[in-house]
Amino acid sequence: MAKSQTFEKYCELAIQLQHVELEIMSREEKLSFFINIYNTLVIHRHMKMGSPKNMWQSFFNYVSYLIGKAVFTLQDIENRILRGNRKGVAQLIRPFSKGDPRLQIALPDAEPLIHFALNCGAKGCPPIKTYTAKWILNHMGNSPKKKELDALLQAASYTLVNLPYDWSTNGKD
Repeated sequence: MAKSQTFEKYCELAIQLQHVELEIMSREEKLSFFINIYNTLVIHRHMKMGSPKNMWQSFFNYVSYLIGKAVFTLQDIENRILRGNRKGVAQLIRPFSKGDPRLQIALPDAEPLIHFALNCGAKGCPPIKTYTAKWILNHMGNSPKKKELDALLQAASYTLVNLPYDWSTNGKD
């Protein structure tokens, strides 16, 4: 498939991402756009290079697209754009600094429901769908489920447990 005309056309279209005007997007447009980009970037990387063999950190920190006028890695998209410029789990890399133009693109607040949409290529990830701003507004906007989840997360007392990720096992999905 990596040598197919369809994939070649996709790669040509990915180059056009540098012309996207991120600054004019609404919150819902940013959510749908970056969720879709994250999922397709993971697929693109797997198609070109296969599953990561080691250092999953480099997978998330170096796989990137030029979007608008800036480079965005998977880490940037998930933690800095969609999670309101937060540092990722066990990350040493800081969020976008005040002088980083990408900070203007980041959502002001984290969107907890992204974890039901982002697919890193592992067996346990949610299925890949195409998201639209309208779908985001209806399902992740002010829906009763979203309000319940937000209230639960605000009131919850929880402990974060980091589990090792074995690419050699999960990469065969």
